[in-house]
Amino acid sequence: MAGTLDEIFRVRTSGNGYVQQEWEHILLQRELSQLVAEGRVREEACPLNKNAKYREDWVTRRFRDLETGDLYEYTSPWERGGPRFYKLGFD
Repeated sequence: MAGTLDEIFRVRTSGNGYVQQEWEHILLQRELSQLVAEGRVREEACPLNKNAKYREDWVTRRFRDLETGDLYEYTSPWERGGPRFYKLGFD
């Protein structure tokens, strides 16, 4: 069963995790904020990045889909890369 965040992942990233267009990035941020406000998605604590010297350059946020329990991670754009949104797998 596909959850709410799975649909956003497939539409906004074309299934690869990379948000290619600026408008898709704006829509992704808007949808995540709306889903959190509606209570369908919960923002979770995110561990600190191991590469601390670049830590201030980007923001990492994690979201849990309350329908399926899946965890997704959003990384804002920064000097060395664009925005990303992908499902975390803990196999």
